[in-house]
Amino acid sequence: MENTTNVKSGLLGFLAGATVGVLLGVLYAPKSGEATRKLISDKTNKTLKKSQETLESEQKKIGEKLVEAKDTLMKLQEQVQKKGDDLEKQLVSTKSKKTTRKTSTKKK
Repeated sequence: MENTTNVKSGLLGFLAGATVGVLLGVLYAPKSGEATRKLISDKTNKTLKKSQETLESEQKKIGEKLVEAKDTLMKLQEQVQKKGDDLEKQLVSTKSKKTTRKTSTKKK
């Protein structure tokens, strides 16, 4: 959960910084209206592309982490199942020994 928050914060910070940079560049650029509009368009497209790349990268990382988590959970499930099976065998063995003792004691 903490990593997701960090990713969101980082992405929002990146977008905010890019937006401010574009706006300041436009305000202080001594260009015509058409050139300024093209500049805004180009910078917006560049920022959107970078944002998309960042998003895809983070999605890939999250997917990899999910696969790792699933593998870990499967291994833990197997370990728990084995422990449960071992305890069940031990319990059956203990009950069997007690039953055998009671039966042999009654025969005497």
